[in-house]
Amino acid sequence: MAPPRSFQNAFLAVRSIQKRSITKMYDSNGEDIPSQLPESAARKARRLREEKIKSRFSSGEELRNLRTDLEALRKNLQWAEAMADIGRIMDLRKAISNGEDRDPDIVYERSKKLIQEAEKINSIPKKYEEKLKHMKEAKAARDCIPRFNLEGLWVGKYDDREGYEMINVTYSGDTLIATKVTGNNNVPRGRTSFTADLSPIEEGNDETSALKPVKLPESVSEKWGVDKVSRYRGEGHIASKGYVKNKTVEGQFVMLGDHFSFVWIPMRHHVFFVRPSAQLTMKLLRDIVSKEDEVDNMKNHLNRCFEKSTDEGLMQLVEEREEIEPFRRIPRERDLKAFMQEQMRGNVETLQWFPFWKNKIWQDYVKKNVGDRKDESNAR
Repeated sequence: MAPPRSFQNAFLAVRSIQKRSITKMYDSNGEDIPSQLPESAARKARRLREEKIKSRFSSGEELRNLRTDLEALRKNLQWAEAMADIGRIMDLRKAISNGEDRDPDIVYERSKKLIQEAEKINSIPKKYEEKLKHMKEAKAARDCIPRFNLEGLWVGKYDDREGYEMINVTYSGDTLIATKVTGNNNVPRGRTSFTADLSPIEEGNDETSALKPVKLPESVSEKWGVDKVSRYRGEGHIASKGYVKNKTVEGQFVMLGDHFSFVWIPMRHHVFFVRPSAQLTMKLLRDIVSKEDEVDNMKNHLNRCFEKSTDEGLMQLVEEREEIEPFRRIPRERDLKAFMQEQMRGNVETLQWFPFWKNKIWQDYVKKNVGDRKDESNAR
């Protein structure tokens, strides 16, 4: 199937978005995490091991050149075999083998096949010895494949009205699973947004060969350092308001350098994802926790109403409470801005209907747990 829209234009569009990326919008100083941290012996050993693995495999421009060279070597091998040039055949096969050992995708797919073949070994000790060896090889190669290292939080703009939403990426084998951390009226939080099969493309497989990488124009590849856009089959989840009539539709997962996007093909809907800053993460999650606290408060209040007898209710009106119970709720962004505006007005009468504010419970809670915040009205 042809791409649902021009991936070349989409690539330029999302790269322009990247120039004013969401991360930069919410992280002005770029110093969320200290750059100098003490390194333990275990951490150092892991770092050295990772550096050794990465030095073994090609990446970036080197990997793209390697694959171009391998394609040329395979064509030369066909000519050498047709001419029955034994010496040439041996040299080309050795060069191809050495090149394939530096391609993490090829090593990963080869190791997976060897693991399956090891299952056929009758000797149990030999079987597990071979499986363990090839599993280590597969993991080393997988760690160097960008599309298999996207775990964690990402943000994308699903809808102009809803704004940015957050997803959490996990894996089940070679299948990427994107779960909504912040939801909308159609697909709520905790539901799967989309999945994608990221298995390496096998030559001669009609199912996967239909999604060969899309080659970008030379002007685009020179500007952004990417000459091809990799695509993988996936399924996107859609639903009507209230998560009714939910179903999956055909989709495509698109790798764009260090970022990715997903296309819901029937709707021609394209969402580009980037990593969020710590500030944006807190901003998006605050309202989620606040809404959950409101629901818990209502549930607890109703439970107390049903459990309380008439006598207990009358006694509570007579007895003076020693301590006022604070509300269990994290303030939303708009709450904080509204409270600060009321404070600036200095109108005490306006706050009389806020008993929790009058008793300084809410105000003290905000100051203690949130602290002074700058106005972020333009950051959302």
